[in-house]
Amino acid sequence: MTPLRSLILFFFIAATAFAAVAASAPKPWRGALYGAAAYIPDLNKPARAAFIINTTPAAATNEDSDWLALAAQFNALVLSIPIDYTKPDAGAQRILDTLAAGSRLFVDHPEMKNLGVVLFGFSAGSAGAARAASSPLLSNPDPDKPPQRVLAVINLDEIDGGAYEAPMSTPQLLLSDAGDQFGGLLTPVESSNPPISHDAYVRKRANGGAPITVVNEPGHFHGGARYRYRNRVDYGFMRIWLEEVFKARLPPEPPVAAPALAPNWRGHSGWLGAYDVATNTASLPWGDDERMVNVEIAPRADYSGDRPFIWLPSERAAKIWRTYAVEGVLPPREPDRPLTATDAFLRPGDDVKNGKHDMRLPPFSEPARGAAPIERLRCDLAPAGTGAVLIAFDRAIVSGEASVEGVAKSDGPPQVWSNVMIVPLKAGVGAGSLKIALSHIPPKDGGAPIDFTLAAACQ
Repeated sequence: MTPLRSLILFFFIAATAFAAVAASAPKPWRGALYGAAAYIPDLNKPARAAFIINTTPAAATNEDSDWLALAAQFNALVLSIPIDYTKPDAGAQRILDTLAAGSRLFVDHPEMKNLGVVLFGFSAGSAGAARAASSPLLSNPDPDKPPQRVLAVINLDEIDGGAYEAPMSTPQLLLSDAGDQFGGLLTPVESSNPPISHDAYVRKRANGGAPITVVNEPGHFHGGARYRYRNRVDYGFMRIWLEEVFKARLPPEPPVAAPALAPNWRGHSGWLGAYDVATNTASLPWGDDERMVNVEIAPRADYSGDRPFIWLPSERAAKIWRTYAVEGVLPPREPDRPLTATDAFLRPGDDVKNGKHDMRLPPFSEPARGAAPIERLRCDLAPAGTGAVLIAFDRAIVSGEASVEGVAKSDGPPQVWSNVMIVPLKAGVGAGSLKIALSHIPPKDGGAPIDFTLAAACQ
């Protein structure tokens, strides 16, 4: 072989290898489909499912680590589609039209138009999600006949009866919160007559064969928005639950030729969970809010108790659900993953729930590459001379210490709510800067504590 031919062969092999590596790297895409904000983790692979998000703001899920991890794990198409609970068929048709638009835009993805869907709703959006799931466009009233496009329904902080119910054949998860005046276990189902609590309603459906789970998530309030700050810890159990549902419910191959028939899970074997509800137990992390007690789990075939039960999709989900119910903390998914701060801002004024004048602190306020430099922070606690710094973490924390220097000083020990630390402040004697040294902050899941410092130059 001549030197020239050898050189050409070398470059051909190198180019082929480079192309193979490039093809194997994920190719994420964000954009709009049929007017809906859309995201897919990897266009180099077939999509396996579609997550339909019916909540405002969409960032509640589109920026959440557990939702993004689920999307990547199953290469799911994530769509933010508003669904009016008074027009379920219109909502279902828009879902189908949006999926079809995906296949038209991405001609190498004929499976998109046929994907099974997970419908998620928050608060009143839960009614729209569940009612659209029951539309005959997605779920034939005969659960053994097509179409059966719904893989699961997930309700955050609300579940409704009557016309707003999901199909009895479809797995459903209610994410409830002990301190939520709208979605708590003992809160009545909206417009129920006679009144029935969320807890009793869910157990009634489960005892009728519906594959439905409820989990009590202490410290999340209504969608995690207490103190006008949305935390990011609502979806850890949902991720586990949906993983287990998908193991048995997701079609083994992408639905290229036609939609798959989601199986009828009414009376699904799975596992069962039973419990009582107690209040005023003065126990952390519930305080005096409602909590589950006397918790037990068993395979359906082995359950012999006389208490009404809820359904759980698998042994793994059942054991984690029990731990969460008893301890109020999810077992660590990645025990060695360091705790990480995700956001921090200064909130002036004496009302810690008033976020109208929030000022984000570095490094979370650093400009994007190529953007104009940020201005110095207005570290002004006027007119009250008080305020707070709020720091969010990637998961729930237990406690912490804070030392404050500069234009402000500490006005008491830090307060902890779920994954948010609140450092009370009052006006200091310094000028030109604000420095907050945080230390001994352990995650609630048992990981190692961390220390870090926030510093800002002030006007």
